[in-house]
Amino acid sequence: MRNRAIKVSLLLMMMFLLILGKFRYEKINSLFPKTEIQNFTLGEEVEMEGDILMNDTMEGYSIKVESGQILPYEAFLKEYNLEDVYSHVPEKIYLIEVILRNKEAEFGTGVNLSELYLQKGAICASIDLNLYSEINTAINGVYMIALRPDSEIRLRLPFALYESNFSANTWTKLEQEQLSLVVTLYPTKKVIFIQE
Repeated sequence: MRNRAIKVSLLLMMMFLLILGKFRYEKINSLFPKTEIQNFTLGEEVEMEGDILMNDTMEGYSIKVESGQILPYEAFLKEYNLEDVYSHVPEKIYLIEVILRNKEAEFGTGVNLSELYLQKGAICASIDLNLYSEINTAINGVYMIALRPDSEIRLRLPFALYESNFSANTWTKLEQEQLSLVVTLYPTKKVIFIQE
């Protein structure tokens, strides 16, 4: 009888703690507003405004995705007349052509292209900086870019797609996946859907 009373008391105490924890969890989460998500499409100019991606604001800059295509790694090398000199290479490249524009940024403000990434749900891919350097030779592969006011630059961004990062089903249908370029994260998440 005494064991039963102890078990019931422990069970009631655990239920009380779970309910208290749930209310505390909801209270803490209510203090932080949900991130607004703005969706853009191919060809739309996205102003970065005061939003940040990873570290710094890119106020005064805008980006526009002109095109995007998935290429097997070997086809990418052939298209840009490159040699395979790297030991760990992706199976495919998602090549995106963008226009980065300084509309009214102050001196010292720029964009760190290495922070940009592709996303859809749990899928995430970053720029292959080695390949970026190889195909953006006019700027010597510089990926932290500050432009003069009222100027723009056209860049090719090669995102590495490794088969090991995808389920077999997703990998076979990769061309149909609606990946988006994440431009900013906070306070507004701005994404550009690459496929039309």
